[in-house]
Parts: sequence; structure tokens; C-alpha cells
Amino acid sequence: MITEKYDLLIIGAGLCGLAVGKGLTRSSVNFKIVEKSQAFGGRASTRRLFGQPIDHGAQYFTISNPKFLDWIEELEEEDIVRPWVNRLHIWNGQKFYLEDKPLTRYICPEGMTVMSKKLASVLPVSRELKITKASFKNNLWHLSTNELREIYADKIICTAPLPQSLELFENYLEESQKEKLKNIIYDACLCGIFVYPLALKPFWKGIFWNNGNIISWLANDSSKRDEPTNTVLIAHCKPDFSRQYFETAENKVLNLILEELSQAIPELDGKPQEMQLKKWLYAQPQNLLGQSYLKVNENLYLTGDWCLNPRMEGAFLTGLNLAEQIF
Repeated sequence: MITEKYDLLIIGAGLCGLAVGKGLTRSSVNFKIVEKSQAFGGRASTRRLFGQPIDHGAQYFTISNPKFLDWIEELEEEDIVRPWVNRLHIWNGQKFYLEDKPLTRYICPEGMTVMSKKLASVLPVSRELKITKASFKNNLWHLSTNELREIYADKIICTAPLPQSLELFENYLEESQKEKLKNIIYDACLCGIFVYPLALKPFWKGIFWNNGNIISWLANDSSKRDEPTNTVLIAHCKPDFSRQYFETAENKVLNLILEELSQAIPELDGKPQEMQLKKWLYAQPQNLLGQSYLKVNENLYLTGDWCLNPRMEGAFLTGLNLAEQIF
């Protein structure tokens, strides 16, 4: 049995958890970040098809805060991040048109997960390490994992989706704290990935799908890539449809998405070269906490997309600010 001891354990290597680590790099705090999955970034997730990166989670981000801008400018210098589009299209059921007000959206040409990989490259992170049990005794956290490793920590910052955080720590919350959290829920999202020949070249980069029963967002993912091998479209589904069809056979769901797409964009009619479905159970939090974190006690802090701002900028700033406030 391997045992490890830290001043602070950060659970979750999404952008929020990694930003906590970034905020501590110049401190003397002995910390560790643990991530249950193989990948970094949480919903800022990328997979590869036909050798091409594909964003099936977060599609882009915007900038409004100077702290976030400073970091993004560093990434721009390395060509990790670049502007994508200033105006997106809207589908109203009859026609496509550009949104009125410009707003620069940024993307990563090698996939949105690259931002988190960049942060993680200089931080102490263990992947595929799941915390299975947490107990607090003798003023110390005792944590069991899916491996033969026991972890001890003075403090914990948990950045997981709220249902996963509560699985571990609900017994340590006071009733007044539980009351604050009871109305926070998550919308699910089904994501369809459709691969077409490169000869198909849409005139749009992204579409807010404001009319229809299934789709909420459609992206020409290949427009983000320097040398795409195929034209890849990403369709995010509305919460009601995603909830209703979450356990339905993948091919049926994909065909329903494709049917609605083809009605608006006839050139998509016909079978794509490849179709895949990604399921996000905890896609979009609703009824947010209204503050950047919940301090359960001096030794436990819960934070994440369910607190104040579920966007990528919000995740980064929440993590960075939390590190500054606690230490």
C-alpha cells in the first residue's frame, strides 16, 4: 500500500482545478491534483477522428476579464489559442442570418483540451486516480482510491460536478449548506458528431439553432483546424431532448439529429462517412449557487461550474481566485 501526504488535495483536473494549481505554483503549499479520467479539461474535451482533433464538449470561449486575458495572450503567442469568429449564424426555422453584435470567440486549433494540457504540464497531477472514500479524523483527511494508494491531506478543494462532490462529502455539510445546494441541477447534453468528405464546405462556422425540437447548437468543427482531413459537424442537443433520449440506442438518436439537420441544410441529407454520439450527463448547471465556492469548513471547499460561472473563463478565474483566498 502506497501512502501520500499533502497540505492540499485538489479533486478534478478540469480548468477550475488546474487553475487552483496554477495559483499555488509560487507558494510553499505541498499539493496534488487527482483526476479520475484519462484526459484533462473536463467538458473542454477533444477526441480524434481520421487524425483530426474534434471538440465535442466546450466549443469556444470568450474573454471579459483582464486576468484571463493575460493568460490567453500567453497562449496566443504559442499559437495554442487563436480567434475563431466574431459573428455566429442563427437559424430561425426559415433562414440563416448573422447575429447583430460582434463578439470574438476563441478556439484551440489542436482542440480545446490543449489549454488544460498546457496548465497540467507544470503541475503535480495524477490521472485515472479516483477518490472512492473520504473521511476526516484526527484533523486530517483520509482518502481511499481505486488503486492501492492511500492519500492524506490537511485540506481538500473539490471541483467535481456537484452530484459527484456530494457523493464524497455530503455527510460533512451542515443542513443550512445542504439547503443552499438543493435547487442546483444539471441539464444533460447529447452531442452528435458527423463526418463528411472535405468537399463539403459549409459557409458558416457555428449556428445557434433557435428553431427545432432537437438541436441547440451546430458547429463546423473543421473550420477550427489548419489542415482538416474531413468536414466534421458537431451538433449539441436541447436539454429536454437529451434527457428524454439519454439511454436510447445511439444510432436512433443520431438519425433523429441528422433528420432535423437535413431539413434545414439539404446538402447534409444522406449518410455521413462516420457518426458518433457523446453523452454529457452533467453538461450545464442550473440555479447556480451565486458565489465562487462553498466553504464547508476550514478543511473542505467545494467549487466548480455550479457555483458562479459555468463558462471556461469563469472556471479559470474561480480556481485562481480560490487559491489566492485560501493560501
